[in-house]
Amino acid sequence: MIRINLLPVRAAKKKDLGLKQLVLLGLLVVGALLGNYYWWASVDSSLESTKAQVAKLQQDIAQLDKIIGEINEISKQKTALEEKLAVLEKLRKGRSGPVRMLDELATVMPERVWITSIDEKSGAMVIKGGAMTNEDLADLMRALKKSPFFSEPSLKKSVQSRKQGAQVDFELTCKINYAV
Repeated sequence: MIRINLLPVRAAKKKDLGLKQLVLLGLLVVGALLGNYYWWASVDSSLESTKAQVAKLQQDIAQLDKIIGEINEISKQKTALEEKLAVLEKLRKGRSGPVRMLDELATVMPERVWITSIDEKSGAMVIKGGAMTNEDLADLMRALKKSPFFSEPSLKKSVQSRKQGAQVDFELTCKINYAV
């Protein structure tokens, strides 16, 4: 029988197979490197896009903060203007208020009651005077209570008088409202 030595063919086949495996391994490594590069490039571009969005949002926030600052300044100016208008209104009412209050006092004064002195300080008034009877004094107190210019009338003292013609000397206090 004839014997054929096939060893060199097997060695060549093994060599070819090893070479093919090395080429395949090289292609896989190159493919993996290319895949990783494309993945990194897409992640990097999305990162750049996100950074650009963040920068635009920060610009928008800065612009809105500027607008909010202007609005706050306008509201402060509005508040200051409203306070000035309130002071002007108070002064306007304070100018005509005392005249109208004294006119109201003269209107509500009963016939048999008279005033000897009036003292007004910081919205409170002390009235001193005389009345023929305690009923006349009570009528004055009721009239002051009903008037919009006067509130909380309070009798501080009522003394039987020794003067001729006057029966009762009194002192009363009440709060004044000029803004009516």
